Amino acid sequence: MRYKLLVGPSKLTAQTYVVIGLDGQIKAFASKENLLPGEVVVELVEGKIQPQHVYIADTEGEAQTDSTDKLAKILEAIEKGQDPSELGDEYATEAGEVTGSSLTASGTVERTGAEVLASTFFETAGVTTEQSTTLFNISRFTTSELGETEALIDGEDRGAVQEDVTLGTSGNLSVTDPNTGEALFQSQSEVQDSYWGVFSIDAFGNWNYQLNNEHEEVQALDHDSDPIIRSITVLSVDGTEHEVVISITGTEDAPVVTGTFTGKVTEGNLGDVATATGTIAITDVDNGDDPIFANTTVTGTYGELVLVDGQWTYTLDQSQVQQLDEGDQVKDTITLTATDGTQQNIVIDITGTEDAPVVTGTFTGKVTEGNLGDVVTAAGTITISDVDNGDDPIFANTTVKGTYGELALVDGKWTYTLDQSQVQQLDEGDQVQDTITLTATDGTQQNIVIDITGTEDAPVVTGTFTGKVTEGNLGDVATATGTITISDVDNGDEPVFSNTTATGTYGELVLLDGKWTYTLNQSQVQQLDEGDQVQDTITLTATDGTQQNIVIDITGTEDKPIVDGTFTGKVSEGNLGDVVTATGTIAITDVDNGDDPIFANTTVTGTYGELALVDGKWTYTLDQSQVQQLDEGEQVQDTITLTATDGTQQN
Repeated sequence: MRYKLLVGPSKLTAQTYVVIGLDGQIKAFASKENLLPGEVVVELVEGKIQPQHVYIADTEGEAQTDSTDKLAKILEAIEKGQDPSELGDEYATEAGEVTGSSLTASGTVERTGAEVLASTFFETAGVTTEQSTTLFNISRFTTSELGETEALIDGEDRGAVQEDVTLGTSGNLSVTDPNTGEALFQSQSEVQDSYWGVFSIDAFGNWNYQLNNEHEEVQALDHDSDPIIRSITVLSVDGTEHEVVISITGTEDAPVVTGTFTGKVTEGNLGDVATATGTIAITDVDNGDDPIFANTTVTGTYGELVLVDGQWTYTLDQSQVQQLDEGDQVKDTITLTATDGTQQNIVIDITGTEDAPVVTGTFTGKVTEGNLGDVVTAAGTITISDVDNGDDPIFANTTVKGTYGELALVDGKWTYTLDQSQVQQLDEGDQVQDTITLTATDGTQQNIVIDITGTEDAPVVTGTFTGKVTEGNLGDVATATGTITISDVDNGDEPVFSNTTATGTYGELVLLDGKWTYTLNQSQVQQLDEGDQVQDTITLTATDGTQQNIVIDITGTEDKPIVDGTFTGKVSEGNLGDVVTATGTIAITDVDNGDDPIFANTTVTGTYGELALVDGKWTYTLDQSQVQQLDEGEQVQDTITLTATDGTQQN
């Protein structure tokens, strides 16, 4: 039989029964009913422990009292501050258990029926009258008005989440509470943890923490940032607190490079300057990551690229491309490296001039992987011509085997047949190329490039990608319209071009439900002269990142010059010899580039007088001899026509 003597702050009222269970838990009952085998019952009378009322329940649940006297002696010795082990070896603590008693700990005394010699230590400072009523309590609880014993909470109280990777964590806590009905938690539902996340816990201790992954503070976490430690307090039904600790770590967000990554130049003569320009910038949302593309000069294969403050200029080295024939194209790829190691290629397309001979036709084709036995072909034409007298090269009939199929050329028409057995390893959306080289009788070679796509096709953008508008007057409305759609055969991929408004260099494009309208900003193109052309390129981006340029061709018109000033005057007939004049001003302007007309100084003789124009000021002098015949009140008009340097006339 085993007795537990436990010391702690407790106040017990009369007619209350305290039961020690086999698991060490204590319970309070108003009666001694429903005892379980092996449970120890202590009866309290008027708030004092009465050792003579200690019972031991046997295996049948019947109360036994054979050890009550021994227990009373142990309790009496402790209350008097004596070492109960001095009562005899049979009162000593069991070997291997707690080695004594104190006012803050508990021990176990067991009667096995055999004598046990054990070394013990008991604190003998004694107990006060008040403490004598508190010898009995369970060691794991440190408070305890009966019925208000503090609960014990344990279980999974640690969790971890990671930006963009692990967005949630969960666990389960358990609560042990001797008070009936209080072994539960106070539920919390979607409680905001500042801007870091949301926490929930149900009555049974099941908790969940969801990271607020979209918040800028979360996205700003770097992969090597110190973890953010968040502590959330949970409460049992009786108010016992426990902390759930969440560790939040960051992820290395990839930097974003934006700008113009391609350009075009055309071969010219030695000494000619041919350039392409663009911009480049880089951003990174992670804290402390501020990469830049520093100013630099990079020499490529065919020219040189200079980067200054995010603007790049590629200048073609004409000496490196003189060997290009008419229509030949090469690419010069310049790699720029940001301060964080991010690289971006600037690809310049270089086109040659004056090729001889000229090969025309269809040089590309597309096929899609199918099942074994499926026949998939691409077809086209090829011809060659040479302006030189006596040169008549041809592409003779031939069959050429490529890497993934075979091309047959008959009378200038080629057919490429895919060998399905060579492309079964392609995954959905994978692409490879098969390049077939055809050689003309003069040695000229032409590649036929076949694009082969796996069964999962990339998204397809269709619609109208170009438009035209013409310059008008301020206030005139000039628009171009079109459509754009995107499709993807992959399951679950449904990209769209969302409604948006994009401002270009010369106007604005509005996309609404797949229909776009470009409206020219007349104030941005008034400087265009007759026949001048510029382009406005608007880039639309689908929800899956697919981009499509809408290119608007803008044509200038001859804007009419504007003449202003004083265009009328009045004079009255006088006597011969009288000087009568009228004066005014005249000026002309033209907004078109390069158009700067003026009214040059001149003298023009009219019907009744003469007009002199000097530096935009005119003076009309009446010839009295021409109006002497006029009667009183009679009126005539003299119309003088001035002509500007661009031919504009003004009366």
